[in-house]
Amino acid sequence: MGRVVTFAHLPMNEIIAGIDSASITNGETQEMAAEYIRVAPGRRWTATAPRGSDCYLFMLDGTSAISAADHQYHFPAQAFAVVQEGIEFAVESKGGAPARIINVIAPPQPSGRSTAGFTGKIAVVERAEAPMLDLPDEKKRRIYFVDDDAVKSQRGHAMIVLYEKGYGDWPASAPKCGKHLRDARRCAAVHRQWRVSRAQTWSSRIFRPERPARTACC
Repeated sequence: MGRVVTFAHLPMNEIIAGIDSASITNGETQEMAAEYIRVAPGRRWTATAPRGSDCYLFMLDGTSAISAADHQYHFPAQAFAVVQEGIEFAVESKGGAPARIINVIAPPQPSGRSTAGFTGKIAVVERAEAPMLDLPDEKKRRIYFVDDDAVKSQRGHAMIVLYEKGYGDWPASAPKCGKHLRDARRCAAVHRQWRVSRAQTWSSRIFRPERPARTACC
């Protein structure tokens, strides 16, 4: 089960002038490590995807450009990028407000695994162009960024889940949920607590290593 992190409450550390970071997962997860990056207008953040891991980047808000492997791409708010292992990349904040980014390493370092990862050097997908799956019976919609039908990698799956009004209001006869909690009603209560503004919070359940089960709580 994921936990909620409010970005405004994270203790930020300065990397260099105008670029700050804060750990999101704090070493508590085995399948991925995530951090929050804030890049001031006009500043350029440079990093390298570690060997043995994919690097997933999600632009929460701001306007920027991302470059890697001699290519540059527009990287607007709500866009997603994947960088191949060993590739250096740079994100340049071009708007009047800071670029706020979630940076995910999957799997975290060191992992000792040999799972096949993304091999396209860099891919950038805007949210409106990403594959989408409607689940009306579950009152939600999934937007896939890393998946069999999106950017392909065996190291992780990345998605946004949008919930409709009434999500979690299942009848008493709803099937049992053995993955997280003992019954679907308790699971619904947890999800109502988790479902807060996506622009201000993070849940580790957004990025996970296997395709989620199609149960009442997932």
